[in-house]
Amino acid sequence: MGLGFAELMVRLFTPHPHYADLVVPDAHVGYITKPGGAGRYSNRFGEFDTEIRLNHEGFRDTDHPLQKPANMIRIAILGDSLTEAEQVEEPQTFVRRFETLLNEKPSDHGNRTIECMNFGIDGYDTQQELLCYEYYVRKYKPDVVILAVYVHNDFQGNLFYETDEGFGRPYFKLNKGKLEKVEANMEVMQKNYAAMLAEDEDHWYRRSHLYNKAYDAINYLIERSKNKGISAESKLDLHDPQSVEYFWSNRGYGRYHYYVDPPDDYVKRVDQITKLLMTRLKNEVQADGALFTVVLIGTKENFEPDKWPQLVKKYPDLEQWRFDWSRPFDRTAAFLPDVAAQGNILDMRPFLRKGNEEKPIAWRHDFHHTPWGNEVVARAMADWFRSTVFASLKKQQKKSGVSR
Repeated sequence: MGLGFAELMVRLFTPHPHYADLVVPDAHVGYITKPGGAGRYSNRFGEFDTEIRLNHEGFRDTDHPLQKPANMIRIAILGDSLTEAEQVEEPQTFVRRFETLLNEKPSDHGNRTIECMNFGIDGYDTQQELLCYEYYVRKYKPDVVILAVYVHNDFQGNLFYETDEGFGRPYFKLNKGKLEKVEANMEVMQKNYAAMLAEDEDHWYRRSHLYNKAYDAINYLIERSKNKGISAESKLDLHDPQSVEYFWSNRGYGRYHYYVDPPDDYVKRVDQITKLLMTRLKNEVQADGALFTVVLIGTKENFEPDKWPQLVKKYPDLEQWRFDWSRPFDRTAAFLPDVAAQGNILDMRPFLRKGNEEKPIAWRHDFHHTPWGNEVVARAMADWFRSTVFASLKKQQKKSGVSR
């Protein structure tokens, strides 16, 4: 009776998360969200509760005909969870707001209708975005392709195979300084996804609100105790490679590894494979007659730099390193000098910083963007297209002699 009463109180006074559970294995990309799927998504803090609807190919978008309608500019946007934006309703995503803003001033683009296609999937890195372009995007013959990079994890994600090779998804690896593609192993992938689904369908976690809250609270305390109770054996020794590797892999700080200054061998390998992947994607897009552009979306460390000193105090030993938060922005320009020279790389940091002064860009308990954060990104992109990208598109089409 006591447990039943506690369950009732938790249900009445605290939010309970919803899980869409729409991820399915895909031989071409590794995984995709379920074609035609639908569900609701929220977090355990009740910050958002959104409706998720997917098109016939598994993207958070409407269906689009392969044949582009006349008098239209088609823009395809590749990205990860920041682009998919499950934390806001679909009309509030920066993809849809960007499309709406551009169509409000048709004279800026020759009175042609703008169509934006959302190819963002939670967890994608540049590898999967390249594969997504090759199999899902190319056939729609877009006029412009935007690679939306979330600098927090996209770069490091490109080197995932060093630790997660057994997952079974297709990927690229470095082989003598070149990209080597490894095809999907569907048998391994199916087995891994079945195990993940079984874990996600934990009866008590999904159906008992009390169990859910207790589970999260216990895990939170465990994570906090890891850093407070560091043993002498695990204390960081900067001169010991094994100690440093343990620090990044087991202490939960891996997300900061890429920013270490000066860069170590790991960071150099990340840069090497990311450059090759971005260059290959750019070359394929341009060979197909489309314009290639990049949007770089920063982390909280980028648009709230004043809070970083406070954050470091919570992480033992992290203060021993210097960090270069500009690295992914600077490196992208170096990887794609021709794209940068044309002004077709947009750095979102100044816009996110300014927007965050007015209202929160990200959710308090979730790093993804609020509706306001998506609006800030959309406005910056719309201004960028009007001032720079549409002119580049005209030059591209004139050069190719094709009006797509």
